[in-house]
Amino acid sequence: MEPRSWDDDEQLLADLRDALREAGPVDAAVAAGQAAYSWRTIDEELALASLVFDSRLDAGLVTRADSAARELVFETGSVGIGVEVVDGDLLGHVSPAAAGEVHLVDAQGAVVGSAEVDEFGCFSMPLADGGPMRLRYRAGATDVVTEWIGRWD
Repeated sequence: MEPRSWDDDEQLLADLRDALREAGPVDAAVAAGQAAYSWRTIDEELALASLVFDSRLDAGLVTRADSAARELVFETGSVGIGVEVVDGDLLGHVSPAAAGEVHLVDAQGAVVGSAEVDEFGCFSMPLADGGPMRLRYRAGATDVVTEWIGRWD
């Protein structure tokens, strides 16, 4: 391979054009990067509910049928959110029970699902397809987001 001369501006511009052409469109990558940057302080602003149980990772449940519902439990110091994925729906419960709202948020920060949380702490919504998502629960002064989950089903 012949070494390139970086003293030739025209050759440098031609090389840059070729590199950009080979890279292809980057709009989706740029949008994802901007969305991630805009969410950089969300954990400081909200209580982060950590994943404390995932039925897919529980060794005692490995023998269950593949069609079994997936269960996830998230907790902060004061709020717990349990969800079960059943036939494309997200069924959940918030503890302590308090009426509010819950949103399913994608990596770009868009709300892809919403549900009212009743006075018993229960909610359900269709599960959106796609990549990483998290739940955001609001009730009065309580504002909680869960950790990101790559696949919910």
